Amino acid sequence: MAGGFADSPGKRAVRELWDTPFLKHLHESYGVKFRYFGFPGVDMLDVRLWEPMLEDVIAFELPDNSADKRESIRTLRSNLRSLKFPAFAYYGPFEEVLLRRQDYDGVKYDQKKVITLYNLDFCDEIGSKVSTVAGKRKVLRFEALRRLLEDQHDYVKRGHDPEWFVVLLTVRNQVNAERLRDFLADNLFSETESFKK
Repeated sequence: MAGGFADSPGKRAVRELWDTPFLKHLHESYGVKFRYFGFPGVDMLDVRLWEPMLEDVIAFELPDNSADKRESIRTLRSNLRSLKFPAFAYYGPFEEVLLRRQDYDGVKYDQKKVITLYNLDFCDEIGSKVSTVAGKRKVLRFEALRRLLEDQHDYVKRGHDPEWFVVLLTVRNQVNAERLRDFLADNLFSETESFKK
């Protein structure tokens, strides 16, 4: 499988029927150009669709599940060069790159501006484990989302504009009560424990 992205009728519906009209409304009504952060996949379907509304792109690409683990990151980086604005792709899962502050190539993660559009289109559940560079699978997504919001807060607090941003979050819903109970059994943040009760 190439990278981590797999398109589907459901994802197309979300991208084309929900996300695009909403972003177009903001773009046309307020003159907004977005700074994109997400997982466009090598075909960059969302980036291509929203290209007139974007001013730069920060992308992430997973290693491939094949002999050539780097094929997708090379293709994505090549495709990003065709855009008429700045674009960069980090190699590795966004969760680990954000938390380690570097990608699998040792490239430092550096957010230079306030991100105005997070398109977090996960191909799995919100609480799924992520393969790490150390070869382990860990639940990192919630910690990474917290770090993402901390980064945004830090930039806005230092006077960087704008003070708004959009988060488009797409996840697979497969959680039943028994799995949720097991997931919430231990090692919770105090706020989560309070909410659970």
